[in-house]
Amino acid sequence: MNCVATEDATVVARLRAAGAIIIGISNIPDFSMSYETDNRLYGRTNNPYDLKRSPGGSSGGQAAIVAAGGSALGIGADSGGSIREPAHNCGVAALKLTRGLLPYTSKFPTNELGIFSYVEVQGPFARFVEDLIYTLPILAGPDLHDPYTYPVSVRDPALVDLKTLRLSFYSDNGLAAPRADIGELIRRVVNEISPYVASVSEAAPKISRDTYTAFEELFFYGGDRGQWLHDKMRAMQVTQVAEPFKAILDRAARCEFSVTELRDRLSALDRFKFRCWISIEITTSSSAR
Repeated sequence: MNCVATEDATVVARLRAAGAIIIGISNIPDFSMSYETDNRLYGRTNNPYDLKRSPGGSSGGQAAIVAAGGSALGIGADSGGSIREPAHNCGVAALKLTRGLLPYTSKFPTNELGIFSYVEVQGPFARFVEDLIYTLPILAGPDLHDPYTYPVSVRDPALVDLKTLRLSFYSDNGLAAPRADIGELIRRVVNEISPYVASVSEAAPKISRDTYTAFEELFFYGGDRGQWLHDKMRAMQVTQVAEPFKAILDRAARCEFSVTELRDRLSALDRFKFRCWISIEITTSSSAR
């Protein structure tokens, strides 16, 4: 690829201004659209704890280098698990933030997210939670360029009264369940937290295969038979991609829907969010009583 960024993204510029030393750019899959971290340009990134295993994706290179002790801090992006999965696979701390907390200005190759603005966010990786607490206030806040970044201050977590918090968790969304030992670990963590907060409840969002497919087609395949993906390849002068992205192109070529269907899918997404929020709110409120 011959595309080279001409300026720092806002989050990178803020790290530099705070004294960070940028040591490199980590590996990702083609266009950050895979749960693996492999591409034709740099090859495969492996899990630092077991080279036969994956660090996850798409921010797998970032999670791997932090886990290996090669970097104290990194920035990733997440639209469908690209921060959360690598952090889990590599055993590091990370934040998948609320959209609008960090500006997206100068994110390569363009500032415009379009439909991805519904789901994609940037967030930090570190080996320890304390490092994330120190870093987040440096990154957050408007930059007078990204119109979707909100002036919300990041407060000191040490000042939070834990007894006012109502927490909700789940370990099985109805489509995929964790391995038994991971599920057990989740419950051990919940049991450790329970005495310190107002309430803890288990409330899984009602996800169906149709819901998941609609999300996948809307945000990753685009409904235009893959035209937007090929446009992106041309803009970034990419002619060869790895097998995971080829599979996405093949699936996208079979995905087509009208403007009306696009509108209906966006409406269905909002209805799903409302249902999940109401369900969790009712469950946690009942637990508090």
